[in-house]
Amino acid sequence: MLTLRVLVVLQCLLGLINALVKRDDCVPWQFNAKRSIASVGQTNCRYHAKTGKNVNYFTCTEIAQKYKLTIAELLDLNPELDENCQRIKAETDYCVVGFHEPVRAWDGKCGAPHGNASCLGTDKQCCNSKTFTCGNSEEDCATGVCYSGACFGSVQFGYSLDGTCGPKHGNAICGGTWGDCCSNDGRCGTGDGFCGKDSCFSGKCAKADTLVAPALPGVPITAPWQLGTTPDGTCGGPHHYTCDVTFGACCSTDGMCGSTEKQCGTGCQSRFGKCNNGTTLVYHSDYGHF
Repeated sequence: MLTLRVLVVLQCLLGLINALVKRDDCVPWQFNAKRSIASVGQTNCRYHAKTGKNVNYFTCTEIAQKYKLTIAELLDLNPELDENCQRIKAETDYCVVGFHEPVRAWDGKCGAPHGNASCLGTDKQCCNSKTFTCGNSEEDCATGVCYSGACFGSVQFGYSLDGTCGPKHGNAICGGTWGDCCSNDGRCGTGDGFCGKDSCFSGKCAKADTLVAPALPGVPITAPWQLGTTPDGTCGGPHHYTCDVTFGACCSTDGMCGSTEKQCGTGCQSRFGKCNNGTTLVYHSDYGHF
């Protein structure tokens, strides 16, 4: 009798389970919390700082100093604040690390022809300047081909992504499909109009006539920048790389070759390149003996 009752109960349970499965046998478990996504142009904040119970006009400055921001950068990340810090609130989160949400290339189309949509954040990180589509291949991300995104050259060495170069364009250097020379007017290219000694600002410039200084006893006459050993535009450091005309003859205080005042002026390392744009020749007895 007990066994019969158990069987009846089991049949009822099976019937209930079957009814539930038939009603919804393909829908997986779902988490209904919505993810907050910034709209184009809005601040996409990656880190917040919370104010204390007491705030005043100086609180904005305190936040900016603590997180190494300028006041302008703090206001840009938090448009609800004003430059006099009158609208700041107590015990409130404010963005201290973030960026303005760009147009994302969710359809795989990127760059200037497509509203400067960015491939970053999609499954393919590099915008190919030949096709203006997103990709992940070495060619897509290569120097001179990659228009924007996780470009190899741009991330590592500051190569131009749009064919402009020099001091007026973020000190970008030329390479790849844009050409190897930066002209005096800030354009990448090849040939005499870009690489000639009278028109070339940086890159693989035609060598100008070498200034010959009188030989000094026991001191080699060849300056480091006339030959150069750098393979990638860095200088000094543990490898003692010297700069050349390809990357720029001057070695900056932070170990980067170039031809601008930043590299050739204050802090220029004359041991690894020329300084003051070549107006002063400084020789050291350890040239060539690193």
